[in-house]
Amino acid sequence: MPVIGAFAKGFLDLLGMQNFGEAPRELAYTVAPIVDLSELYLLSKQGAFFGGTAGNMVANFNACPGAAPFAAGFVVPLGEVWRLHAANVIVVPAAGASGIFAPAIQVDGANLLLSSSRSYVASTRGAQQMEASPMWLNAGSQIGVWAQDVVGNTPASLNFLVSRLRA
Repeated sequence: MPVIGAFAKGFLDLLGMQNFGEAPRELAYTVAPIVDLSELYLLSKQGAFFGGTAGNMVANFNACPGAAPFAAGFVVPLGEVWRLHAANVIVVPAAGASGIFAPAIQVDGANLLLSSSRSYVASTRGAQQMEASPMWLNAGSQIGVWAQDVVGNTPASLNFLVSRLRA
C-alpha cells in the first residue's frame, strides 16, 4: 500500500480525517478513486454569503486610482480554501446611472469574470449570475463585482455559495 507524501490543500478537512494534528499515512482502505464523492463532502461545508459595495460602485473603484475596476466583496481568509459553487450580482441604479457589471474573482491581482458582462441603465434592476464552472480559491483570493463605465450612484449586491475548508 503506497504511503502518501503530501496532501492537497483542504483535503484532510474535506474528508474529516485530521485527528489532533495527526494525518493518516495510508488512505487505500479509506478512499478509493472510483466514485467522486467530493461534492457530497463539500455539501456539509457549504454556506451562503451576501454583501454589497459600500453604497456606490464608483466610490469603490475611485478609491484606488489606477486600479482595475473591481470592487471586493469577500476575501478568502488565511488558512482556508473555498470552493465557489455559485455567485450573482444585483444592481439597482439611481436616476441617471448606467454602466456594465459582472460577478468576478480576483486572483493574484488578475480580475476574472465569472460570466459575460451585462449593461444597466437608470432606474432598472439588473442581475447577472455566475456562468463559469465551480472553482477553487486560495487564501487571499477575492470574490466581488467587476464594473466598467459606471456613471452615477449604483449600489451592487453580491450573493454567493461556497464550501469553506481549512487549508
